[in-house]
Amino acid sequence: MIGRLGDDTFGEMYLKNFSKHNINVDFLKKTRGAATGVAPIFVNNEGENAIVIVKGANELISREDLIDAQSVIQKSKVMICQLEINPDITLEALKMAKLYGVTTVFNPAPALHGLSQDFLSYSDVVVCNETEAEILTGLPVDSTSDCEQAILKLIEIGCQKVIITLGDKGAICATVSNREPFFVHAKKVEAIDSTGAGDAFVGSVAYFIANYGKEMSFCSIVEKACHIAALTVTKVGTQKSYPERADLPPEIFET
Repeated sequence: MIGRLGDDTFGEMYLKNFSKHNINVDFLKKTRGAATGVAPIFVNNEGENAIVIVKGANELISREDLIDAQSVIQKSKVMICQLEINPDITLEALKMAKLYGVTTVFNPAPALHGLSQDFLSYSDVVVCNETEAEILTGLPVDSTSDCEQAILKLIEIGCQKVIITLGDKGAICATVSNREPFFVHAKKVEAIDSTGAGDAFVGSVAYFIANYGKEMSFCSIVEKACHIAALTVTKVGTQKSYPERADLPPEIFET
């Protein structure tokens, strides 16, 4: 993990939490130039959420931070990038990872208008929701047909593999080698809190790519990520709603 934290109570709390879960924090630097970024979450009675992002110290991540972590990036199987830091640094990270043959997964969240198409051409896998897909393509994404058109346009722009997540409806995916959109229906569950489901999905996609590579089809990876993301909405919270490996059925890990 590469990032910046404020030299404050939140920063210390995050460091302890990451370390507790065996997440490498060697490249999480503290700064007195800004407070630790936060994202207050609001959940309605239907389990839907709205998030207010205050980037704080995240904005201070620099190219030098990437260079410091270059040796680790070079050895990685997968790099996940998104847009809660300076977009220029995100693009630099994608370029660096591609230089070393690292698989890049890009989640364009929070959505930004006017994003350079370089973000898509340097990303092996793009995972976006309907709103993000609409902003990336300039096309309406209100129906199944709209999703198909948006995903094909993203591939035409330069994406190798694209997933559009559809909330409780599942996801749609396609690749440059198989442009026929493939729909994955979400597992039917009683939703309590959808917060963090998107992150669980992206993390699951990256996990299966890193650990199974070409042994598992892309469609199968999307199906398994949908299953895991659906489980998270049945519990309150973000990280604490994520299942441990032992909580998942063994067939999730079968190719």
